[in-house]
Amino acid sequence: MTTLAPGATAEPNTCGSCKFFGRDRDYDGATGKCQIVLPKKLACQWDIRGIDPKQKDREYTGNEDQIRDTDRCDLYKPDGKQYIVQRIVGPYTP
Repeated sequence: MTTLAPGATAEPNTCGSCKFFGRDRDYDGATGKCQIVLPKKLACQWDIRGIDPKQKDREYTGNEDQIRDTDRCDLYKPDGKQYIVQRIVGPYTP
């Protein structure tokens, strides 16, 4: 079993439980990188994620390959793992 960081999830049919999703534990347990590589003639990562690369006001930040574990795409393949999801519980106040 894999224990996820607080705030991370791995619901079925989402990036968090896809075999192509690589979690980025250094930054945020709920983000990662999609490790699907498509031939350039077929499509680019912008096309798959629905981001318009021709958008004029969009600037490259270096984090464009970061995705949330709640994102989805049609290339999803289950990783077959079982996950333990943690959550932060605040103090009890009567």
